[in-house]
Amino acid sequence: GEADGDEGGKSGHVWEDAATSGAAWEAVREDADGNLIVGSTEDPASKIRQRRERLAKTDYAQSSRRVARDMMRYLYIVIDASRWMRQSDAALGINGNASRLELIVNLVGHLVGEYFDQN
Repeated sequence: GEADGDEGGKSGHVWEDAATSGAAWEAVREDADGNLIVGSTEDPASKIRQRRERLAKTDYAQSSRRVARDMMRYLYIVIDASRWMRQSDAALGINGNASRLELIVNLVGHLVGEYFDQN
């Protein structure tokens, strides 16, 4: 009958052939939109490109982080260097020899280091 005619040749559908049915299911993939793709006809570069595009669409936090990295930041530091800053202040808890200006310069040095580490 019909079954005898199918033994010599290929069957009508790929999944009906027992020898290749396992390989056929291994070739089935799902794309970013949930569509099934049969076979791997895409080159690795286009797969990577599609993955990056998909991640760019879905990862809003990452995309906003990229914008923040590209933003230019300026920091202006204004220091009072008047004669009042050259006096020592016991209330600040520093050495009797250190002035307010020396304390501010040390603190600004730490601030600049932290600023460049975080930005």
